[in-house]
Amino acid sequence: MTRTSSPVAILAIILISYFMILLANSVIFTGLPSIRAGLELTPTELSWVQDAYTLVFGGLLLLAARAGDIVGRRRLFVIGLAIFGTASLLIGLAPAGWWMIAGRALQGVGAAIVAPTSLALITAYFEEETQSSGRLVRRHRRHRGQLGSARGRRQVRPVVRRRRAHHQHRGSAQHNAARPRLSRPARN
Repeated sequence: MTRTSSPVAILAIILISYFMILLANSVIFTGLPSIRAGLELTPTELSWVQDAYTLVFGGLLLLAARAGDIVGRRRLFVIGLAIFGTASLLIGLAPAGWWMIAGRALQGVGAAIVAPTSLALITAYFEEETQSSGRLVRRHRRHRGQLGSARGRRQVRPVVRRRRAHHQHRGSAQHNAARPRLSRPARN
């Protein structure tokens, strides 16, 4: 990836692609009654329409992640998007149940490629920004801790003075005379 690209655009493309993968399964679940009626599918075939995507997706997920490490995440991400998009088109044009089941399996292949590569691309692209922001967060926490301890000392000091004054009034006059008094520093 070139670092001259807009980080917002890159993040948007990756997240929209990942959202399409998640949406692909939900859309089929909602459309099952009309799919069954339109293609005249048996309950077994209808079950395969649901499960073909999930089985292939789950089976190829780790293999696709490793292939992304070997071939290159960006290249494999684009290939996965092409496979996923082509399969979605085939599913939309399906004239028969077997066509839709094959399209769902192919869509699972594309999803298995896009899912791990998209997450790896986010990690790889934004790693530098994350590390620099991590340093800023650590520096901020350190300064916040120092400020917090200074505030705490300022808030505790009057309480300690009042307690000392209270104890001084309760003691005898001789004891109070022998006790050193704290003086406040002069303010400028």
